Amino acid sequence: MPCRALRQGRRALPERDAFSAGVQLSVQAMLQSPSFIYRSEAPAQPAAIGEVVELDDYAIAARLSFMLWDSMPDATLFEQAKAGKLHDPAVLAEQAKRMLADPHAEQKLLEFHRQLLELRRYDTLHPASLPEGIGAAMREETERFIKDVVVANDGNLKTLLTPATAS
Repeated sequence: MPCRALRQGRRALPERDAFSAGVQLSVQAMLQSPSFIYRSEAPAQPAAIGEVVELDDYAIAARLSFMLWDSMPDATLFEQAKAGKLHDPAVLAEQAKRMLADPHAEQKLLEFHRQLLELRRYDTLHPASLPEGIGAAMREETERFIKDVVVANDGNLKTLLTPATAS
């Protein structure tokens, strides 16, 4: 592989030396790889192309935990996985509700919306006709609204996008 990357580097980036071009192409390929970008759980047995593979309980625990907390499963979720209970929809719902009640989930939710709405850009707003710190205040108000709708109330997307009143 390294020799191949060097050869490709010479062709793709002729203005660079072979080594740095090969390293650049290797890093670009790694960062674009679905295996790097997405978290996936490998099945215990290799599957044929196009075959649907059922996740085991540990994979379900990992997906649930990374989706809601951005972290590995806690001891409770590992215990449920070890006992083989996460295929039961009632147990899975119970674990999801437990995890959503944890502060980790609220932080994950806020971070999702910060990225989606690019809320950090608000901090750099400095319109001449508005008071100092208006951008930070706008970001904070948006975050409070998201927490109010999604965490404290119904969490409905319609409510989030079309509030009846401004607070």
